Amino acid sequence: MRRIRYLYTLLPGCLLIASACTDLVIVPNHTTSPPTSCQTQPIEQNIVGTWHVESTINPKRPTQTGTITFTADGAIDDPDALFETSILGKPVVAKTYDPSVPFQDTSPRNVFMIYLSIQQSGQYAQITPFTVLRNECNYIQLVLTSSTYQNLGLILTRQ
Repeated sequence: MRRIRYLYTLLPGCLLIASACTDLVIVPNHTTSPPTSCQTQPIEQNIVGTWHVESTINPKRPTQTGTITFTADGAIDDPDALFETSILGKPVVAKTYDPSVPFQDTSPRNVFMIYLSIQQSGQYAQITPFTVLRNECNYIQLVLTSSTYQNLGLILTRQ
């Protein structure tokens, strides 16, 4: 490659810079990223809505995908049955969540809880704690809060 002593030329979308010390370098002509209208909210607010979900919470099954809606009042609409539909032979009648439950183990923190009920009385048949690994505008990653299953959880992408 032939070296050029000094060259500063604007081309559509690029700035060409070359000197006697380096080979030709092409640098994008825009130095800032495009503005985004999304500012991440706390998990309690961000979770509300409809999400595409990749679930690896059951180590005996391959990754499952589907749609889940988290409502502002704490209910979960799970039309693709990503969470259990029956427990101990009894149908699950309610799926709910609490995004910020105090949890005490080696380091105190809040966890994201999923509750599955088999009775209308509010008794829970299954409680699953998740740690919020990532909380972004259109992407949330929850991992099971357990030292045994560090790589199991849910990846949510906003629809």
